[in-house]
Amino acid sequence: MRRVAIFGSRKRINYTEEHWEILRKKRARAMEIMEKLRKFGIESIVYGSVARGDVNTKSDVDLFIPEVIPSYKVEIALDGFEVLEKRIVQATPTMQLKGSSY
Repeated sequence: MRRVAIFGSRKRINYTEEHWEILRKKRARAMEIMEKLRKFGIESIVYGSVARGDVNTKSDVDLFIPEVIPSYKVEIALDGFEVLEKRIVQATPTMQLKGSSY
């Protein structure tokens, strides 16, 4: 597994225009999903490679929902939303949901 950064290290990275275009598309996708959730009263926060900016063509969109809600509400909010895969992970009934969209 490739590490993105080692704690405390800094380096200058020059991204290509292709990389910026991938990042624009991934962030637009994240905003699209977040807006759909928001319409159902579900706030979310983007994290992972899209938030850091170190995306590639295979990067997924990671969203964190910082409140305890039933998973069916997320499913209803995203009904009709075209995604290749939806995963909802909930370790216990009192943990926050984690979803991935590809």
